[in-house]
Amino acid sequence: MEKPRYEVLDGMRGIAALCVLLRHIAQYSPYSAFRNAFIAVDFFFILSGFVIAYAYGPRIGLGLADFMQRRLIRLYPMFLFGLILGAPVLILATHLGLTGYSLPAAYASLVTNVFYLPHLGSAVKADIYHDPIFPANGSAWSLFFELIANAFFILLFTARRHLWIIIILAYLGIIGSGFLVPITEGHGFF
Repeated sequence: MEKPRYEVLDGMRGIAALCVLLRHIAQYSPYSAFRNAFIAVDFFFILSGFVIAYAYGPRIGLGLADFMQRRLIRLYPMFLFGLILGAPVLILATHLGLTGYSLPAAYASLVTNVFYLPHLGSAVKADIYHDPIFPANGSAWSLFFELIANAFFILLFTARRHLWIIIILAYLGIIGSGFLVPITEGHGFF
């Protein structure tokens, strides 16, 4: 029996995508249209959580490795395509001095990013062209954090008896982000 499709959610996802697109276009213009459209990204995360639970809920016994492999197979091709498109732009912009990256830092970020990992090696603030952790593919941060959320999803459902471990890991993640944000902003630890 085929699961029903939620056309209303597809429509809402389309509207949210247009809002994000228009926000990105407007950020390079003097007009401040769609200033709060970044909230649509949060909506995508919520919608993704619903879709993952709906699609994988019945097959929850997959295990973390199998589940993450399926998610990587689904997400990595588009991520890699964006990285391949963005890499020459990043290298050229860095070579022309249009970014805060040095050429070695730009190349190092590409090596790190090809493994779907954020680049934390240089304390470069984001400019209007590049994200500091995925400079060649700025939107990849959302896919990266979606994978982390997916891992927590499967851990939550497969280890319900050990929920306290997940709570401790989440708490450590919050504390860790408190240290990472100042580092990525170039302020050091304190």
